[in-house]
Amino acid sequence: MSNSLNASKNKSKLFISLNAIKHNYQRLQKQLGGAQCGVTIKANAYGLGLEPVALALQSAGCQTFFVAHLEEGIELRHVLPEAEIFVFHGVQKGEINDFVEHNLYPVLNNPTQLENWDVEYPAAAHIDTGMTRLGFDIEQTELLRGQNLNLLMTHLACAELPQSPSNYAQLQYFDNVAKQFPHVRRSVANSYGVYLGTEFHANLARPGIALFGGNPTPLKKNPMENVIRITAPILQVNRLNDDSSIGYGATYMAKKGDVVATLAIGYADGLIRSLSNKGKCYIQNYETPIIGRVSMDLITVDITNVPEIFQKVGQDVEIIGNHYTISDAAKAAGTIEYEILTNLGNRFERIYK
Repeated sequence: MSNSLNASKNKSKLFISLNAIKHNYQRLQKQLGGAQCGVTIKANAYGLGLEPVALALQSAGCQTFFVAHLEEGIELRHVLPEAEIFVFHGVQKGEINDFVEHNLYPVLNNPTQLENWDVEYPAAAHIDTGMTRLGFDIEQTELLRGQNLNLLMTHLACAELPQSPSNYAQLQYFDNVAKQFPHVRRSVANSYGVYLGTEFHANLARPGIALFGGNPTPLKKNPMENVIRITAPILQVNRLNDDSSIGYGATYMAKKGDVVATLAIGYADGLIRSLSNKGKCYIQNYETPIIGRVSMDLITVDITNVPEIFQKVGQDVEIIGNHYTISDAAKAAGTIEYEILTNLGNRFERIYK
């Protein structure tokens, strides 16, 4: 026996707390003491919306922002006319005029990008201290002498592992290079690096995931506030008269008497497929595990133990929130909080609070 919801009401919702983002920024600034707290808001502010997030962070006192691509920098400049904006991927051939016109600073990563730039204009430089992705190696740092640098930065490979010896090895490497440029600001710490110790704070930190509720202290309780809440309505309720398989591939067998709800959310919305038979949702304070595979537009959850008053079409179910955070979802899915956030799709009704 089943009943179903009118199609006009089947919208999943993404609630984003700008107040929580501002609180998290202020918490990070307090942790940094005298060092400046910049922010990394690449990938559309980790999927949460560049403009509202940037304005909220500016109102919280942030003055320095990092993005990945030139296009992101131009978009952010339209939102924040006076902010200091750095572009991680540096300058490509023919882009210098765009950087100058929009008052953006490239993070120069290699000799080719150095050639693409003009010493007349300030820029940052990235030193590769062990990540082996982007950055000048130690033999190339001589090329930076005489350049108009306004920031020297590196990126830690194992900052989420506070006991890793590579953190201090990278820091020592970077400090040795930075001595050659004594008047240039330094930046080392991402979200995790902020909590490694004051020696990693340098002049400017650039946290990202912690702003949005990710845990920068994975071995301890999360000091950040939860930022997002995702809900989806029940489209259909099935009260099983027999044992029944659930979803594609029949990966879950529900028992006679179970109550199964189908929700209007799936991997096209960013609920990653690896949460199949692993994720958890909540109705009020009642846990409703995901059963069967996450499909493109739908998931199924077991609501057998939920009070009957909530076992109804149209009932909102919390997918991510205070009961089940992005950290919980990432752990269950075998991934990281970054992937949970940046996968969030455009089909949500986005509600900023």
